[in-house]
Amino acid sequence: MFAKGYIAKQSSHSRGSAIDLTLLDMKTGKEVDMGSPFDLFSEVSHPDYRGVTQEQYENRMLLQHVMVRNGFLPLDCEWWHFVLKDEPYPDTYFRAFLLSSVPFEMVILTSFLEFYNIFATEQFSQAPEFYAFSA
Repeated sequence: MFAKGYIAKQSSHSRGSAIDLTLLDMKTGKEVDMGSPFDLFSEVSHPDYRGVTQEQYENRMLLQHVMVRNGFLPLDCEWWHFVLKDEPYPDTYFRAFLLSSVPFEMVILTSFLEFYNIFATEQFSQAPEFYAFSA
């Protein structure tokens, strides 16, 4: 898995510079079909994989387009993974996080609101029916 690029020996997640996310359908509250689940270490998870339906491919490209326009870089083997382009600490790897003083619900709410704001500021020909949500 390391040699294929699916698992990093040192992760940008530990720097707070990477996020794994998907899209939610705002009408149903369910995840949009992206053609594969999170953390499926397979060619089908590559963002540009054409063995998925056209709709699944377009969902992947929408997520990628919005994230790139907002300062993130995609990973070529995981449609859900994005890294902040201008990382503040690109060569630093933190060993631990202390989140015990922050309620988990607040972390999820903050993530949702941040990504809702990114999608809400995008220029769409019509309002999208789904938005990004951190997983």
